[in-house]
Parts: sequence; C-alpha cells; structure tokens
Amino acid sequence: MTPLPTRLGIVALLGALSVAGFLTVGGYVWLAVHELGLSDHVLRYFLVSFGISALIGAPLSWYLARPFDVVREDPSPQNVRDCLRLGPRVFALTIWLWLLPCLLFPILSHTIQPEFQEANVQFVVAGMTASFIVGVTAYYAVLRVIRSRVAPALVAGSLDTLEPFEHTRIWTHIAILLLLLGVISPATIATLVWTGHATPALVAYLAVDYGLVGLFVGLEVMAAVSGPIGVLQRHMEAVRTGELGGVAEITQLDTLGVLTSRYNSMVEGLRQREIIRETFGRYVTHQVAEEILSGRIELGGERRQATVLFADIRGFTELSEQLSPEEVVAFLNEYLGHMVECVLDNGGVLDKFIGDAIMALFGVPVTMGIQEDARAALRCANEMSDRLATMNADREARGLPPIQIGIGIHSGEVIAGNIGAPKRMEYTVVGDTVNVCSRIEGLTKRLGHQILLSDATARLVGPDTPLVELDTLPVKGRKRPVRLFTVDREAS
Repeated sequence: MTPLPTRLGIVALLGALSVAGFLTVGGYVWLAVHELGLSDHVLRYFLVSFGISALIGAPLSWYLARPFDVVREDPSPQNVRDCLRLGPRVFALTIWLWLLPCLLFPILSHTIQPEFQEANVQFVVAGMTASFIVGVTAYYAVLRVIRSRVAPALVAGSLDTLEPFEHTRIWTHIAILLLLLGVISPATIATLVWTGHATPALVAYLAVDYGLVGLFVGLEVMAAVSGPIGVLQRHMEAVRTGELGGVAEITQLDTLGVLTSRYNSMVEGLRQREIIRETFGRYVTHQVAEEILSGRIELGGERRQATVLFADIRGFTELSEQLSPEEVVAFLNEYLGHMVECVLDNGGVLDKFIGDAIMALFGVPVTMGIQEDARAALRCANEMSDRLATMNADREARGLPPIQIGIGIHSGEVIAGNIGAPKRMEYTVVGDTVNVCSRIEGLTKRLGHQILLSDATARLVGPDTPLVELDTLPVKGRKRPVRLFTVDREAS
C-alpha cells in the first residue's frame, strides 16, 4: 500500500516552495533596486514584509496539513476529502499571503515613507509575480503528491464513499495555464512598460520566470490529464479482451477521478453480472443463461410446450439412515454432480433439487423445437443411466451397495414463469404435465425399469428411437390412463 505523507512532510513541501518563491521574487526586487536606483531600504522592507507573510503562513500550513495526521486514526469521508482538497486550499492561501504585502506596500509607503513611492509599482509587480508563480507551482506540486501518494493510499477505486464532494473540473487545469501565460505574464510586463519601469533586465527576468513556471505547469497539466486517461485506456483494452479483474487507480479529485470511479463501478457491475452468469450456468446451460440475462426472455407466466424429466434415488431414506450427515452430503454431491452434468450437456435446465430428486426442463425458457426437446430429454436419461452404471462399478469396488434410480419423462403444456413471493421468486413450471411426470417416475419401481416415458414423449422422439411399450396405467390425479414406454437398450 502506498504510504501516506506525514503532516510534517506536507508542511516541509510547502515551506520549500515558499523559500523557492521568496528567492525568485527577492531576486526580482534586488534587480529592480539596482536597475532603477531605488533605496536599499526597499530591499529591507521586502525582507520584512514577506517575512511577516511567512510567519503567518507557517501555522496556516500546519493547520491545512492537519487531516494527514487525523486520517490515520479516523479515515472518515470528511478527513479523506480534506486530504484530497489540499491543492486548491494551498493555492488560495499562497495567493493571499504573497499578494497581500505587496498590495499594502503602496498604502504604507504613502503614509510612512514617501520616498518609497517609486517602489510602489515594483512591489505590485513583485506581488503579482510572487502570488501566481508560487501559488500555481505550489498547487501542482501538491497535486503531484496527491496523485502519486495521497489518492492511492486513501481511495480504493471508488469515490462513492466520499460523496457529497466538489471535484475540480478538468478545464480548471487549462484555465490556470492560460491565466498564467496569457493574462498574468503579459499584464505584469505591460504594467512595467506603462509606468516606465520596464528595463530590459527586469523584462527578461520576468519572462524567464514565467516561462519556466509555464513549462512546469504545462507538464503537470499533461500529467494530470493524460495520466488518468492512459490508465483508463489500458483498463478498457483489458475489459475488451474479457479481463474484468483490474481496478483503475484514482489519482485525483477532479473530473477524470470521477470518470475513473464511474468506470470502476461499471466494471464491478460487469464482474457481478459475470459471477451471476457463471453461477446461473451451474443450473442451466450458458446459452440459456445468456438468453435470460440478456432480457430476451419474458419471465412472466406463459403457456409453453416442454418436456419434463424427474430423476429420483430409490430407497434413499434407508440409505441415508446408514450414513453420517457428512457422508450423506458427500454422496449427494457426487451423485448430483454427475446427473446435473447430463442435464446441462443436453441443453436442459435444472429446475430444482427436491431432496435427492432432480427436476429438469427441456424447452423452457429456450426451445430447440418440441421434438428436439423431447429427444434431448431422452438422451439425458440414457446418459444418466450410463453415469450411474459407472458410479455403481466404482462403489462396488469400494465395497459399497449400488444405487438404483428411477427416471420419468413426460411432454405437454406447462405454465412457465416467476413463481413465489415478491422477495423470493424462482423461474419454474407448473401444471398437469409436471404432476404426471412425477407420477410416471414413481412407477419405475413398480414396472422394474429405470427409464419410463409417456406416449406424448414417445410420439415426439419419433419412430427412429428404439422404444418398448410396457403398459397403460392410471396415474394419481388424472382420469385418463397413460401409455408407458421404456428404452430398448439392446436395440440402441
């Protein structure tokens, strides 16, 4: 984790910038005194007046840096915001501390030292130069610290926890550069020319000062704008290739910082959607999951033609009595894992687990055609039977009793939709087809066959499928009996 700057470190940075500004403006005053033949008292007054500003600025800087101490113990949104807002506050403080002595000088020189009046223009120019050069330099120096150390230490990919907050607009960076080079610099030199104090040495000194600061500010504006944009571009390219694990680092509290925060929120939404898709894909095929999540499937109640499959373990109650709870869970996970794979591999939807029983759907919410749905259900049943044979061989090798299951398949009209309470709903099907299918599965033990399918399903799978008609039996809850078929395993 990026270490957060200390309070003393922030004050030391501001102090170093103030000293640099003091030497720069002091050089201008010294040059003005010698170029224009002013009294050396002007230079002494400069030292005193700006020394007083420094004495005022030191405790104010200490106060501004207070959040860097507090946030370590209390990382509340307010304290984090105060740390991130240090740049604009330093800018405002520096402007007033450096401009105020030079604006007061003309008043004092008129009332106390009239012989200093020749230096009025120089002090106003010095104040304008000092305030904007030091203010802008301090602002971007602090912004660099915030970008490199403060924001990475305090902001974890999102600004939502800091709301409400005022962020710096992106045009502010451009406006500062234009104000410095397009307004303040020419206005300062024009003031010297207009008052007759524009010696070549003074104009050159100011031009070099503003040029160097303009270069520094221009580079910082580029870093403040192009840096976050470059980070977003790299992360967007990663998302385009399907990589959703990265988080774009927020480096400043401005428009680009907000944009980065919103981008991270968008990627988190995509990541959650992918998790839902992957989780949903454990119960239905990925193709079905895509259809449902894309919103192309209406989840309201509707009449559909579908094929329903029930698979249940025979004698599970007796079997579970012989096992510990942990062994029951392990057994069910192994068994259900194999059976669910058969459902998904054949394009079915795992509707629900009912204890040890499985209810699977073919034809809802996505259909391959009612005949192909029925064939897929029968293929699923055959694969379940084959998987069970493999499992039983392994169980017998371990000295465990074999498992017997019954599988019932029936096709017909169902009501498909969201069923449940407003706070807990599931997509499922209900109707006579579901009830009859459950009854058919219950007849597998009576007839001694592992797979039973109704005449409705038999008609759909077609004559090419080797089936054997067994009997016509009544089922509970239905007046008309059902013709039952099984798979001719030898013919197939």
